[in-house]
Amino acid sequence: NNLLLKLVDDMIDLSEIESGDLFFDYMGFDLNNLLEEIEQLTKLKILSEEKIIDVILEKGADSCFMYSDNRRLKQIFTNLINNAVKFTREGNITLGYRRKKNVIDFYVKDTGQWIPKNRIDNIFVRFVKLDEFGQGTGIGLSICKIIVDKMGGEIGVESIENVGSTFWFTIPYTPFTPSV
Repeated sequence: NNLLLKLVDDMIDLSEIESGDLFFDYMGFDLNNLLEEIEQLTKLKILSEEKIIDVILEKGADSCFMYSDNRRLKQIFTNLINNAVKFTREGNITLGYRRKKNVIDFYVKDTGQWIPKNRIDNIFVRFVKLDEFGQGTGIGLSICKIIVDKMGGEIGVESIENVGSTFWFTIPYTPFTPSV
């Protein structure tokens, strides 16, 4: 059921992208709260799959209020984390960010299956799958790339044999001051 729901969501996003109707809803929000929510959802996913993987959240600041599309950020993280869970049998998954002056660097690191160098260049191409026999459609990462590009950022991956992979992305940082 979850795989089918994910496929339907991805196909809707893909059709919005192709029709030029990809919608962004920018608002002010607390980035640390968003990542804490994603951390908890990740722990529940791992528990439901009966895997033994630690989830680590690395906050880049004690407080980080920003103006962006929190729903699209959550979508990017969810796609990256789902891949990390899929390809990690044991060890850990770390999610976090580093805040810089005009940009935020986000990342999802895992201790799972590494990506061979000859596959990295195509990892964000639509319908490309690392494991042809594994679950998934091969469009989640391409959707992430399109969203990050449209938000004015960059996305990439680094992978080391017997260590794991780090998916990273950046988006412009616009501070937000919440009203008291």
